[in-house]
Amino acid sequence: MIHDGLLAVEEALQSAMKQISTEIQNAANDNEYDRIDDLTQVAKRLVSINKEIQEQHVQLNCCPGVPSGNRRKRQFNITITHGALAHSYFVVTPALRSGWMKRNQPITVQLANGEQFTTVPIRNFLRERGRIGAFFAASGIKPGDVCTVEEITSNVWAISKQP
Repeated sequence: MIHDGLLAVEEALQSAMKQISTEIQNAANDNEYDRIDDLTQVAKRLVSINKEIQEQHVQLNCCPGVPSGNRRKRQFNITITHGALAHSYFVVTPALRSGWMKRNQPITVQLANGEQFTTVPIRNFLRERGRIGAFFAASGIKPGDVCTVEEITSNVWAISKQP
């Protein structure tokens, strides 16, 4: 029962985050920079709330069939190559090989700056190359830098540059 309630809240948060992402895009199109800042703050808070709910999920051990000590994070690291930077692609081969992601199945990506967008894995990388290129530039990523990719909830993945 608690499990179902937490899942419902997670789904509602994901829906709200998608709506905020759309609003951020609309505000950017209209050059409403103060609104972008406000919406980004809301998105960051929703991500924080979502993480808190996931922690409660684990603490309550309400995920059926898997003891909390046996749960493994869906996480992997990717070393950014010169080619990835030059062509703004982000490789997700480990997630595809493990079955965590499926080609052409939509996923939501949350970047370290709070930006969120929906994309699909094609071949072995993410389709949204424009957003990936902007993330690389904003994060100061250079060839050889490592990014961590971690599943936050079902089909929601966080990407961040390792220090």
